[in-house]
Amino acid sequence: MRYLFLSLVFVVSGQIEQATASPKEVMRATCRVYANYERHGDAQRMAGTGIVVGETDKIFRILTAGHVIDDVEYFEVDARRGGKVDVEYKLKSVQVQFFTNGFPSELFAVHVVWKQHEVNKVKDLALITVDKKLFKHYPKPKPIPLASAKTVVGKNQRIFSCGCADARWPTLWMGHVRHIYKNRFEFHPDAISGRSGSAIFDEKCTKVIGIIIWKDTEDTDGGTAISISEIYKQIKNMTEPI
Repeated sequence: MRYLFLSLVFVVSGQIEQATASPKEVMRATCRVYANYERHGDAQRMAGTGIVVGETDKIFRILTAGHVIDDVEYFEVDARRGGKVDVEYKLKSVQVQFFTNGFPSELFAVHVVWKQHEVNKVKDLALITVDKKLFKHYPKPKPIPLASAKTVVGKNQRIFSCGCADARWPTLWMGHVRHIYKNRFEFHPDAISGRSGSAIFDEKCTKVIGIIIWKDTEDTDGGTAISISEIYKQIKNMTEPI
């Protein structure tokens, strides 16, 4: 593919403030997203990352990039026909897996509530939900909420992200914002395949301020994330609130 910390609240002088969250809390809210495909009986699996941003008494709500769970279409060489043929894999199911206290969860089936994906555009977001009953005795994540739509992201701002690079267990990195555009921002370090759908957190890791959607096309070892204001614009079309 081309694309490739929770709020602790305490009272100080009568005011409510948010403390920096721990890596454990961030990883707990991050999940690996598996997209299962099939074409003429040929099964394929691809992986990205998701972040738990909300919940009800029955489900967790997870945001990811739309292309992570979209149908896959590409060209491959057909020696018999002497040229390229269009190959398309249809999405069959989506699963998520969490990683808490050094142990992975089982694969949990999810419900795709809403998704959109336009190639090479920022319209690349999806909302999926997972039933809390599936966790059984496995520790449940605590959502990391979206920042305000008016949150300002500045150039050279320090940021954090947690994702499943190369479809492996989640890892954390600290980077910075490189360039800011109307509906997205670019960052360092590189957006490795498998991190699509990963959250970008603010410096205290208490809020989600972006979702990683692709790797920079230039040789700059960076990536691109949907801005928080653009996320709010896109989720207006969702059939279920965050």
